[in-house]
Amino acid sequence: MPPPGRVGDVVQWRKSLYEIINKPTDGGVTPLHMAALNGHVHCLHLLLDLGTSVNEVTVEDGTTINLIGAGNTHLHYAAYGGNPQCCQLCSFCYYILVRCVFFLMFLADILLCSRF
Repeated sequence: MPPPGRVGDVVQWRKSLYEIINKPTDGGVTPLHMAALNGHVHCLHLLLDLGTSVNEVTVEDGTTINLIGAGNTHLHYAAYGGNPQCCQLCSFCYYILVRCVFFLMFLADILLCSRF
């Protein structure tokens, strides 16, 4: 729970929390990647409920241990870890993301068509 205070305090608290849960290591590995790799389904649920970004990919920067290579998402890490529940949850996140993108594209088409 956020500390008691003004609305601005709550907004700042949420912003700080978002920065913490999405902070990558040198190679771009986030807490979501590590929870998926190690099969921590409850941690995945918690991170997703807190609003972690599902679009983060690892990068090759030569300064960190790159577990499965550059350009990988948390879904790749879940598959590498071999936990079927993690794989299912991570793939569902991408399904929802794709559905949202297509819905927004549909709304944009409707708005553009109605501008006669």
